[in-house]
Amino acid sequence: MNRSASEIINTLPALLFCLDSRHQITSFRGSPFIHGHPQPTTLPCTLFDLWPKTAATEITKTITRIEENQPPRQFRYSVNSTNQQYHFKAYISKQADSFAIIVLDASTEFNQEDEKQHLYDQLRQNQKMEALGQLTGGIAHDFNNLLASILGYADLTLDALEAMGKEVLANYLREVINSGEKARDLITQMQAFARAKPNTAITLVPTLLLKSATSLLQAALPETIQLSINSEEGVSPIKIDPAQFNQVVVNLCLNARDAIGEAGNIDIALSSHRHLLECSSCHTRFDGEYVEVSISDNGRGIDPTLITRIFDPFFTTKEFNNNSGMGLSVVHGIVHEHQGHLVVQSQPNYGTTIRLFFPAISEQTSPQQSRTTLPARQHSSNATLLVIDDEESCARLQGELLRNKGFTVEIFSDALQALERYRLNPQRFDLILVDQNMPGISGIEVAQAVRTLRPEILIILNTNHTEHDYNAQAKAAGINALLSKPIHPEQLLTTILDLLQAPK
Repeated sequence: MNRSASEIINTLPALLFCLDSRHQITSFRGSPFIHGHPQPTTLPCTLFDLWPKTAATEITKTITRIEENQPPRQFRYSVNSTNQQYHFKAYISKQADSFAIIVLDASTEFNQEDEKQHLYDQLRQNQKMEALGQLTGGIAHDFNNLLASILGYADLTLDALEAMGKEVLANYLREVINSGEKARDLITQMQAFARAKPNTAITLVPTLLLKSATSLLQAALPETIQLSINSEEGVSPIKIDPAQFNQVVVNLCLNARDAIGEAGNIDIALSSHRHLLECSSCHTRFDGEYVEVSISDNGRGIDPTLITRIFDPFFTTKEFNNNSGMGLSVVHGIVHEHQGHLVVQSQPNYGTTIRLFFPAISEQTSPQQSRTTLPARQHSSNATLLVIDDEESCARLQGELLRNKGFTVEIFSDALQALERYRLNPQRFDLILVDQNMPGISGIEVAQAVRTLRPEILIILNTNHTEHDYNAQAKAAGINALLSKPIHPEQLLTTILDLLQAPK
């Protein structure tokens, strides 16, 4: 059956408005496919009776341009209706002294463009974070070399003051060393954030992880926001990448800071119990022994209607220029990558609690070694060491430390000159201590070169906490040990003696 043109028009997903020469709406044809757009109840009516003011003004300007034979003849606008926002695009045509306005639903286009903008903003943010990470890693590397010299020479001076019985001065210097060690720990965390790739998950005591993560927060929180940390005794260890743990805790605390505003409280609690809960992001019920890290704030909370969306990529409840933390979709990824779960509890105007659950590990790990003096050990004073480090202060420091322990030491800040010296008499040296990051040639390349002349030579490689994992390369190059800067004198001496005194 043939249908008339009018019947066909009635089935189109469009609204049709006809205007007279005075720009008044004289007729209207609706559509069941268009939702949220105002429709006239009486005719005739003006544009401002029907459209939002901004849209009506734009229509009036467009009609004026059409009357003057100027483009454009279409535009887009949005309408707020029943707590929702609807998007439309309008086409205007002129017939004699009258005008026709055809309105189409443009929600899909708006959403696609909005998502595209989100992706573009995320890309820009990722690029900025990558650049910041590279800058942070470079600064941390240089600062680490400075700290190595400061702490090393401070330890040498402390030994001398203790030998002379000058306890008051020794106590002053111990405070200097303590501050230097805090700076060292902070630099280690900066380098962890600068890594491009995460480390392999390792078993660690979460109390130490939490202390490390929160040490980064002090500078980021205003004095009006109080941070409290409570940890149960005997919390089980967990298996996790320390850098990613730090990222999650720090960024959730920054999110809490932004939700609080000017003044409030952030409470972090650590415990280990058996739990039977449902994950807020993957909706899986989990049961078993878990270590819980909960982060609570007394900020504005999250609207209940948004709870189901907070794990969506790019979703945020923050204003445009107040987006300093990472999205919960990233938190979800990190937590679940470590076989964990999370539960979100929030109430508007009362605050939010995010509970992270990581599987508890039954085996106990030994606590981190403190920087205490190790027992004196006997060693051969006729051992000759070759020290190579492009940072002259680090090379001189290591030389001084080892000479004080009775070793014969030759130091070089130029790796190529050191190789020439080694080639003249490879049998002279018992051990080589070489830095990895040097201009022109790396420490691993130096190791490969000296191995070709004397395969049994002992080699220690000094590295910084960077994005690179040198273990596989070092093993392939025959390197006997890796040390991370800044190196404590006792750690350096212990490693050297272990290698020299090991059975051949």
